[in-house]
Parts: sequence; C-alpha cells; structure tokens
Amino acid sequence: MKQVYSLFLALTKNWLRTKSGIFFSFLMPVLYLLLMMVIPHEDVMEIDPIKHILPGLIAAFIAINGIMGVTIGVTEYKINGTLKRLIASPLKKREWILANLVQQTLLAVLLAGVMVLLSIPAFNARVYLPFHTLMIVFLGAITFCSLGIFLAGIIEDKETAIGIANGIGIPMVVLSGVFIPLEVMPEWMQTVTKLLPVHYLYRGLKEVMMMNNPPGLLKPFIILILFTILFLFLAVKTVKWKDL
Repeated sequence: MKQVYSLFLALTKNWLRTKSGIFFSFLMPVLYLLLMMVIPHEDVMEIDPIKHILPGLIAAFIAINGIMGVTIGVTEYKINGTLKRLIASPLKKREWILANLVQQTLLAVLLAGVMVLLSIPAFNARVYLPFHTLMIVFLGAITFCSLGIFLAGIIEDKETAIGIANGIGIPMVVLSGVFIPLEVMPEWMQTVTKLLPVHYLYRGLKEVMMMNNPPGLLKPFIILILFTILFLFLAVKTVKWKDL
C-alpha cells in the first residue's frame, strides 16, 4: 500500500502541474453550471432546473475526467518512458491501476463538493448528501477510470488517444440524458442512452442528491457495478506490464 500511496501522490502532483487538467476538472464544470443555469429551461424541464443540471454536470465531468484525462495521461506516460521506468521498479500492475483509481476517486469527490458548495448559495439548491451519494461518486470514478486505463492499454500514440477519447467521451456524455432529457429524445436515442454508463451515474446522483430517494439508486448502482467489472477486467488484460 505504501507504493500505491507514493504513486498516488506522484500522479496528483503531476496533475497539479498541468494547468489544463485543473481547468477541465474544476473550472470548466463551474462555467458550464453557471451558463446552463442562466438559460431558460421551462419548455424542457418541469422540475427545478438545478435538480437536473447539478447531478448531470457532476456525472458528465466524472466521465470526461476518466475517459479523456486517464486515457490521454496514461498514453503520455507510455510515450515519455515514465511507465517503462515504473515497470522496471518493484511496482505491480495492480498497484499502478489502483493508484490511478484512487486519484480519480479523489478528484471526483472534490469535483462534486465544489459543484454542490457553489450551487447551494448561488442557486438555492436543496441538496441531500446521504452516504449513498459518496458511494455512487466513488463507483462512477472507478467505472470511467477503468475505461480510460483500458483505452490507454490499446493505444500507442497521443494523437490516437486524443481522437479516441474525444470520439467516445463526447458522444457518450451528449447522449446520456445529461444535456438532453430522456423524455424529449426520440425512441432510438433513448435506447442508445440506456446503454451508456454515464446515464446511470447521472440517474443515481439525481435520485439521492436531488430527490432524496435512496431506493431509486439500486438499479443505477447495480448497472454501474457491472460496467465497472467489465472495464476493470479489460484494463487488467490490456495493460502491458512486462513487455514495454
């Protein structure tokens, strides 16, 4: 565990040195929140817009941080030799994956905290924060970090990583029901939406944070666990640890 902690600190320090990482992880979600709250929503949402927008943006940026941030970041480590040096050390593959999961989980909790703390005074949001909220944030971060590690495991250059990460992350978020409510989508789009993990992260957050309905978390939570198992399995299988 000491090696995992040391690697987690190194990953976090590297992230803090990257201005774009801080911008996309925290400043951009805040800007999106402010922008979306000044746009009229009466014709689209019958409920208070913040009940849709806050959990939606938290889910969207947890997904983006995992899919884009991890995919591109790990690919850069492969290219600049950082990963090769780690492989030459006593560090094990599972410790490398675990350190990334811990870092993304911490970022997800911080992101959710910043968004909630801003929404309460700025938009008079009524937010419920039971233990279930932390559980679904943790699970969402692990799900999308695992997907990012898997993608990085099959990508060899940064340009491809950027293209694939954007090609998967952006459509997944747009079609997830976060920015376009499921009720106004055509049937074929609703079918696609129900196949996307970020949709279930958004639904889970909305049920516990905004609706105070923990039983409504059960289905999204189970589906996210299944996605997590799948992505973790693929990540372990695709990350090359001894032959780089």
